[in-house]
Amino acid sequence: MTPIRSNAIVIGAGFIGSSIAVHLRWRGLSVRLLERDRIGDGTSSRGGGWVTAQSRQPNSHLALALASLNYWPDFLERLGDDCGYIRCGSLVLFQSEQQLQQRRLFLAEQKKVPGYDGVEFLDGTQVRDLEPQIAEHIVGGSYRKGDGQVDPARLIRGIVTAARRDGVDVHQGGHVTAIEPDGAGWRVRTPIGEFAADFVVNAAGVWSPEVASLVGMKLQVQPIAGQMCTTAPRPPFVTRVVAVQIDTRRTNRPACDVRQGYDGRIWLGTTNRPDSRDTTVTEADTRTIRTGVARVFPALEDVVIEHAWAGIRPVPTDLLPIYGGAEDKPGLYVAVPLAGICETAIAGKAMAELITTGTSGTPLDAVSPRRFTAPVAA
Repeated sequence: MTPIRSNAIVIGAGFIGSSIAVHLRWRGLSVRLLERDRIGDGTSSRGGGWVTAQSRQPNSHLALALASLNYWPDFLERLGDDCGYIRCGSLVLFQSEQQLQQRRLFLAEQKKVPGYDGVEFLDGTQVRDLEPQIAEHIVGGSYRKGDGQVDPARLIRGIVTAARRDGVDVHQGGHVTAIEPDGAGWRVRTPIGEFAADFVVNAAGVWSPEVASLVGMKLQVQPIAGQMCTTAPRPPFVTRVVAVQIDTRRTNRPACDVRQGYDGRIWLGTTNRPDSRDTTVTEADTRTIRTGVARVFPALEDVVIEHAWAGIRPVPTDLLPIYGGAEDKPGLYVAVPLAGICETAIAGKAMAELITTGTSGTPLDAVSPRRFTAPVAA
């Protein structure tokens, strides 16, 4: 069978894959975007919607988040859809003075990352001046006005719509079963046909390790399932995206986070189930979310949940995203996020630059997939 050729194939039509595809098209390449199921059925449409830098670890991930935040407005303008984006600021809450002091130490490390402008520390009274519904036991908070939120379902629709409009060939049901060398490029087999290209990008999210294994690569990526809920639209309740401070290195601990979207719905989350692809909505998870949220926002104790869902997100085991070219496999690239929604804008731009020019304006060396195959120094 003669494969259908293009300059580039992107595997996975979630936030990251679709962003890479449209950016490659904007740089003049012919691009084919393959989705294993249906557009919007996977992880991306089930995300939390946070576009924030405040809680990123003080390393290359924070630098990537900052670059993405700076690029978001231009990215959305080119898409032609604001996707429910609001630059509303983020507020992290502390339930003890010890947490507050830990956060100050954390900030000192973050500020070593070039370009990070830090946060404003608030006492309990100032926190409630910003968000009057917050409980009295909250002793303080840290506020970063440059952070924001976006509507996940609108975002994935907006990117894929722009991709199609601008000439990307988008295929649903394109589950990849084989990737093989094809002259100077690669051949990709799927149930809907065979495709060939000079460049192939593995942006398959939680399925990226399986796709990588087709070419003998091993990616250290853990699936984490988690549940969220939304209320019906209601009058203004909370203005910022709000989270309670937790230990970010513990992937199994529920996170208490609240935001109100452009349409008035309040988003409540989030439970975490490491090493799980189970997207079952459970009464226990809903109860966990309700309990955590009610401690911080007592007025939400009996709020009616209109919708609950569970999704799966990919988490590289070293807690750094994976972006770059594969070792000893010219033309093959990997793109696995750590905070997919936040990284969406810059991941597409940086990867398209890397693929077409060999370098990117946003440095990616520290998050390259080659770190998994590099020899350990003696």
